[in-house]
Amino acid sequence: MPHLRCPGQDQRNWKPEDIFLMACPWCAAEIEFWKDEPAHTCRGCGHSVRNPRLDLGCAKWCKSAKECLGALAQKDSEDGSLRDRLIVEMKTALGDDRRRIERALNTLDRAEEILAIEGGNAPVVKSAAVLLELDEPEGCRAGRILERQRAETGLAEAIRDTLAACRNNAPETPEASIVSDAARLARLMEGSETLEADGAAWARQAFHTGAGRALAEREIRCNHLIDKENS
Repeated sequence: MPHLRCPGQDQRNWKPEDIFLMACPWCAAEIEFWKDEPAHTCRGCGHSVRNPRLDLGCAKWCKSAKECLGALAQKDSEDGSLRDRLIVEMKTALGDDRRRIERALNTLDRAEEILAIEGGNAPVVKSAAVLLELDEPEGCRAGRILERQRAETGLAEAIRDTLAACRNNAPETPEASIVSDAARLARLMEGSETLEADGAAWARQAFHTGAGRALAEREIRCNHLIDKENS
């Protein structure tokens, strides 16, 4: 019996938009993505950039996921199950709002980068980073999503507390500090964060973690946002 290709992975079924170009959020260099590629290393600056349109929902139920997606599916099952389910929830909630989806994924990327340096509760940090773009004053939306995904009670409470701290700009835990810094970095990278005249001084005051501050200063220097006399 001939081997049947997964319809989603079979390129004969792809549409023109399944291969697309996007600007690197770090340096604005052009990156070409195929829809099934999880990330690319930017040739302009060397940063790893996540595919904002990647959806591995089939990996949750398909018995051939490991053979089809290889190490990616294995990693998904080992250390990213809740995080990736929340990514699917986030994408569904935001629909066609590509800018907010990309911002959420960039927040997650920066949170993971800071987490690797600062340490902290990884499931809380990653989950809160994904949900932050969906957060609302009462926090009900995130709560409903966590309940739907059957997050363990203690974990769900920690995620909600982290979101509330970020929402109120009062991060008192390492996890809230990391997520808050990651969100500010994502806004800085997309150009929606307002800087003071002295970018270096702004970075020192605006960020709660040493790693977040260092990443912000690097981003500002790379984009010539600090006057030469302050560099």
